[in-house]
Amino acid sequence: MGNRAAQDRKRVADRIKMAGFNDLFGSMEKPDGIQEIQLSELHPFKNHPFKVNMVRP
Repeated sequence: MGNRAAQDRKRVADRIKMAGFNDLFGSMEKPDGIQEIQLSELHPFKNHPFKVNMVRP
């Protein structure tokens, strides 16, 4: 009887499908249009939607 239970578990396990790492988290490749640039190349511009104003006490 123990052998049949083991076979049943194997059949159930064979039907379970799991997503791969890249399906869950994306690949490590950079999509077209994304570039790495130096922070020194960034600068503020007029009406930037995420502008941070530093207020000093």
